[in-house]
Amino acid sequence: MTKTIETAIFIAPVAKARARTVTLRKGKNAGKVITYTPRKTAKAEAEIRRHLGDLLVKFDTGVPLCLSVTFWHRRPKSAPKDREYPVTTPDVDNEAKLVMDAMKPNIYSSDSQIVTALLRKRYCLPGQVPRIEIYLREEV
Repeated sequence: MTKTIETAIFIAPVAKARARTVTLRKGKNAGKVITYTPRKTAKAEAEIRRHLGDLLVKFDTGVPLCLSVTFWHRRPKSAPKDREYPVTTPDVDNEAKLVMDAMKPNIYSSDSQIVTALLRKRYCLPGQVPRIEIYLREEV
């Protein structure tokens, strides 16, 4: 039987921000270089991990996977009424990177297992809330 995950996470989609590197200027650690993940990225990854951790599904190492993700964004009031899709930042590939990284190592051992991906960025319809819909299955 093929393992699958199909779920929705009710958080606003967030793009994976690049790690930040700073040089400390004061105190006993002056001159030390540190690298950190921006707070918004870390918080979104933690929320996705928490939600997916409740699913108790783990794909075996080396199994090829097919991923489909739809990112539902709130339509800004400034968006033209005839615009069907959010052709704005954040980029869909950066949003997907956050989701794929959040699934390691609890859902799969490496995001290199994803051999097929379908990514969508959409506006919420009236009455809907922002969310991330994830469908992950073994590639057969």
